[in-house]
Amino acid sequence: MSVARTWFAPVSTGDQRAVSLVRIGCCGTDRMRARVSGEAGRRSVVAATVHPAPMVLTTDDARGYIARVRWQFAKTMPQWPHEYTVREWRPDLKPDFLEFAALIRGEGVVKPWPRDAAHPRYHHTYLELDGWEYWTMGAPLPETTVINRARIDQPPV
Repeated sequence: MSVARTWFAPVSTGDQRAVSLVRIGCCGTDRMRARVSGEAGRRSVVAATVHPAPMVLTTDDARGYIARVRWQFAKTMPQWPHEYTVREWRPDLKPDFLEFAALIRGEGVVKPWPRDAAHPRYHHTYLELDGWEYWTMGAPLPETTVINRARIDQPPV
């Protein structure tokens, strides 16, 4: 699904010295280091944090992710049967988790919850896929840690 990409942003040095860019890894993020050469010699500076453009996740990719992660029944809410997965359970799939969460929000439909309430408590974005609906709790994507799912044909208890 996610493919490591090397790309660079332009760096302005404010003068006519030559600039070469090298991608480096640091503290779990990609950073760009600019090597500036000129009359003053050579020095290195961290120029910017680089975040590659996210891949566009397809529903087929989502099905693959769904099959690879653990889904836990939410025991604390048996009256609303659903399952959830946690990003930290599969740190190796973190980019896929975030892409799936983005797909849910980008392709899903906003619905009230609880659906039968006169004044619903939440309005989440739900993505229907293969008889399930998937949703997150609405935190910004980098802070999202849980994806939920429930059977579409399963009414609340």
